[in-house]
Amino acid sequence: MSNFLESLRAALTAIFAHKLRSVLTTLGIIIGVMSVIAVVSLLQGFSVALSANFKGMGSNTVFVTSYLSRNDRLAGKTSKITTDDLLAIQHEVPGISRITPVIIMGFFTGEVRYQSQSTNSGIFGTTSGHAENTEFYPVQGRYL
Repeated sequence: MSNFLESLRAALTAIFAHKLRSVLTTLGIIIGVMSVIAVVSLLQGFSVALSANFKGMGSNTVFVTSYLSRNDRLAGKTSKITTDDLLAIQHEVPGISRITPVIIMGFFTGEVRYQSQSTNSGIFGTTSGHAENTEFYPVQGRYL
């Protein structure tokens, strides 16, 4: 017990003899712990946000788009996926339960407002199957 008391006395003597060093060391430990807590909190927040986005998309959702090389696009060529292509994908690829066509109107974008909220959005056309696949439902209006 006397060794413990002697060690405690020596430690307190050193702390009071070097007050500035002791304060700076304590401050460094506090800032370090706060930084770790802040980083962990941010990462958990990002994780929750990403999980919510993926849940809304569907964990088993795949987006298929047509592809043109840069040279073909510069030459003015276009490509599209036809209804026959969608049906062929649905019948040939195992495990597909639903397919939803989407037409993205890239030129028509702007601000959309609802009550006190606003966001930038684009216009796209799809079928009612899109709501079943993504759990996005219109507040007003309907799918065609």
